[in-house]
Amino acid sequence: MNDAVSFGRTIEMLRLRRGMTRETLAELIGRSTEWLRQVERQDRPVDRLSVLLRLAEVLHVRDITGFLGLPDAVSRTTSPHQAVESTFLSTLLGHWAGGEDPRSGAESDWIPLEGRWEEWYGSTKRFSLALAALPLLLTNTRVIDRRAWPQGAHEFAETHRFAATVMMRMGDFQLALLAIERGLAAAQVSRKEATLHACRLAYGAAVLDSGLPREAGRIFEGIADSISDTGSKSEAALLAWKGAAYLGGAVAASHDCDAGTMHSLLARARECAGGACSPNLFGPAEVDLEEIRIHLMQSKYKSALKLADHVDFTPEMSRDWRAQFFLMMTQAHLKLGDVVAASFSLLQVEEVSSEEITFNPQARELAKELMCRDSSTVRRNLWPLFNRAGLL
Repeated sequence: MNDAVSFGRTIEMLRLRRGMTRETLAELIGRSTEWLRQVERQDRPVDRLSVLLRLAEVLHVRDITGFLGLPDAVSRTTSPHQAVESTFLSTLLGHWAGGEDPRSGAESDWIPLEGRWEEWYGSTKRFSLALAALPLLLTNTRVIDRRAWPQGAHEFAETHRFAATVMMRMGDFQLALLAIERGLAAAQVSRKEATLHACRLAYGAAVLDSGLPREAGRIFEGIADSISDTGSKSEAALLAWKGAAYLGGAVAASHDCDAGTMHSLLARARECAGGACSPNLFGPAEVDLEEIRIHLMQSKYKSALKLADHVDFTPEMSRDWRAQFFLMMTQAHLKLGDVVAASFSLLQVEEVSSEEITFNPQARELAKELMCRDSSTVRRNLWPLFNRAGLL
């Protein structure tokens, strides 16, 4: 979108080019005529991605990234931790705005979502594997016949939840929100309780990571309140969903400097963790990890390390969990000035997830901070790591 033309004026010009009245366009996007008039006059922002993409679809916008104000493909690839392949971006956006139907050859190229979560949680090359699979996985969702729903909705929702999870870890919160909003919309018609709760939890996490803790707190509170203690699932599954919502709410409350709510929700989460059963979603290990994160947010670095000393590692802990754990240890040691311990923790990050420093912006920033330390330990042990991560 041309910077010299306002967003509202752009919508008005596109509408007139399509020969639409304001009433017609408003009806097609599910908004009032007055709402659209305010948008075109720059009196009201359009702050929901779902509405923006519906506008792009109805107005037949081809340059979707420009319309949304996203960086172009060149600027997005200037640093590895921000790099998102243009094919991934166009695929994620395209099937919501009239992209070409990829049915031709789709069966031969079809890859199942099964196995991708296992790779994400279990492989040292999880970022490369995910980024290689995501464009085709998202393309696959474009050929799901809506008449095959609710099963098709389940596949659509889970694929977009996976995309959002990867994007959040890469620090691309715009794309994460874009993906999970689509996943959540499909999950609501999937008739699968687990799919709906998982997408709602991911949506709350994406909102929190986008810097909106109060809104995220309300989302997590709504999730916890909506889960019945006598649902169709087992008690362990119910506890896992509720516990994950309480835990997300606790982190959101900490971001919002609400200590009372944070302690209350953290206690509820730990209570749920005792009987919960949901690998990689919620359990005692997840509560431990987020409690450490909260202490770091509060600049309580010594107490964070004390909490970490009591964490019992088990084979069930995923590589994603361990990478986050050692990154937090790196951060705590750096803040306390212990370069040797910080270096050792960062090496453990690379051991469990060899691409973490390349693709995870938090890991990359910690590595850069260590690079600035005048230490023989850093020069001797970490320079090869920095070179592998493309920092030299």
